[in-house]
Amino acid sequence: MNKRALVTGASTGIGASIAKKLVANGWDLILVARGQAILEQTKIDLEKIRSHVSVQIEAVDLTDEKACAQMLDRIGRVDLLVNNAGRGVFGEALKESIPDMLTSIQLNCLALTYLTLRIGRQMASAGGGQIINISSLAGFIPSPYFSVYAATKAYVTSLSESLNYEYGRAGVKVNAICPGGVDTTFHRTAGLDERVIKKFGKVILSADEVADSVMKTLNRDRSITVPGLTNKAMAFLFKFLPRSLNIKNTASFYSRYLQSNPQHLK
Repeated sequence: MNKRALVTGASTGIGASIAKKLVANGWDLILVARGQAILEQTKIDLEKIRSHVSVQIEAVDLTDEKACAQMLDRIGRVDLLVNNAGRGVFGEALKESIPDMLTSIQLNCLALTYLTLRIGRQMASAGGGQIINISSLAGFIPSPYFSVYAATKAYVTSLSESLNYEYGRAGVKVNAICPGGVDTTFHRTAGLDERVIKKFGKVILSADEVADSVMKTLNRDRSITVPGLTNKAMAFLFKFLPRSLNIKNTASFYSRYLQSNPQHLK
């Protein structure tokens, strides 16, 4: 019997890359995203990679707790949960959409927590399992102009570390993967300028590189993983630089995006 993995945000980007690598390693998959059509195409593509695996799709808005609960009742056993779904809003907090920022909190924090708690209890009852939460390097320090997103990722990282200790006693591992910039549609959707993304291309990871980090984390006890040498160096520096300097440097960095993106100069 194949092990079963549930991957959220699985239709594109990091989630799709993780799904491909899991299928290639013989995992049965439950793919969760909002769009039915793109999930159906993803299922077709994955089934071409390896035969004798099951790919189940669930078109669910994870910010809808009732729909999320119904999905969990349908799907049954989960051996690996990858909480990848997330969103961010880049820009000045005084100007950006409040509903959009609140939706970020609902998806990045509330939905992730609900899945982690529900499935974590199921795993504990079954004698073990693993939960991998896709967090961010942005969660290591406060990030002006990406303030709500960074705060949600600080929450995800902290929750993962705490639950890794609690759940560990029941045989369940909880890990957080904390990449920096990743070349997916996420940054563009959040409102970051395409030209700036290209400018920093040398330090931006690919979705496959993050997925590789996820695969290496399987069955490992390390609660926090930062993929990429540059990101590891930054995480190290964040620990030793004064917090006020980290905030100032981050604000200066993100302000370049504001200046290069007319939609934020309101």
